[in-house]
Amino acid sequence: MRTLPAAAATTTTASAATPPPTARKVPAVPVTPAAHDSDPQVAAALFAAWSGDRFVCIASPPGAGKTRLITHLAEQLHRRAGLNVAVAAQTRAQALDVANRAASVCAQPEADAAGGSGGLIADPVVALLGKGKVRPAGLNPQATHIAADKLRGRHGIVVATTARWHWTDTATWSADVLLIDEAWQLTWADLLALGPLAPQVVCVGDPGQISPVVTGSTQRWQSWGAGPHTPAPDALASVYGQDVTHQRLPRTWRLGRQTTELLQPIFYPPCPSPPLAPTAG
Repeated sequence: MRTLPAAAATTTTASAATPPPTARKVPAVPVTPAAHDSDPQVAAALFAAWSGDRFVCIASPPGAGKTRLITHLAEQLHRRAGLNVAVAAQTRAQALDVANRAASVCAQPEADAAGGSGGLIADPVVALLGKGKVRPAGLNPQATHIAADKLRGRHGIVVATTARWHWTDTATWSADVLLIDEAWQLTWADLLALGPLAPQVVCVGDPGQISPVVTGSTQRWQSWGAGPHTPAPDALASVYGQDVTHQRLPRTWRLGRQTTELLQPIFYPPCPSPPLAPTAG
């Protein structure tokens, strides 16, 4: 079980007297409760990650809030536990989306113990890791763009594609927790290559998606549950069994009831009941 770092625990009292140099004063604005205060699925995932569970796999139907979960986990694990968080996405577009949404969440004032806003917003803690110095178009102004040679000493949340992380020297920078978006699109071989990046892994994804596309022959591993071509969360369950913490997001907010009832028996047979979307009226 992790405990709140001493530095984080004293931030509120210290900043009340003298704001730290890395923060800027902003007008007090209304704040909403943190996501885990109102969403039991976010709370459960945060509890597992904060508790230090080595492997956490969170299955989700389409439109259930996978990226929302990833961004709130990253923000809370960094803001409250003081952890370095790496996020691995499977495409550049996904990485850009995660970085933008995480930057927006991290820039929001957080309610203090009395329910009000502390009024302090930390300097950007979200970074998108890319190649070269050209800032991608559409990157949130509250996020920064860095190259791998600028990672040393970086503290915060760093988002990149899996391919980019594979080329990152972990002797230069490593994370406390690795969050993987769209994890069922990641092969077991690629997850193993990410192993040195962080000692703790949280996989979030859709088990009903098409398995990762592998161009080589996989015949020799067809009877093995942890073949290098296997979706990473499935291989984790095969290799580590009960050491893997399993959770799920039970409800889709994107698909209508009829579409959900049609797809659920085909692509999500392990579900004890259909992850139905709410209906109007």
